[in-house]
Amino acid sequence: MIIYFVAGMVAGVSASSYLIGKELYAYYRKNTLQEKQLMRLRKLNHQLSTKISITPTIPNPNVFDKNEVLVH
Repeated sequence: MIIYFVAGMVAGVSASSYLIGKELYAYYRKNTLQEKQLMRLRKLNHQLSTKISITPTIPNPNVFDKNEVLVH
């Protein structure tokens, strides 16, 4: 009888460990992907800010004031 109890406990712990590990790995993958995306955006933002600070006299045709409307 005690052997069945121990076997059930071992099976339950291993199944729980598997499910918890699976969830933690999914969280790790999601977090790593978000970190990579944030790093790409920071790099792009830095490149754009340095480009803008180097050439501030050239107007950007894609940026409009509040009252301007883009007409094709």
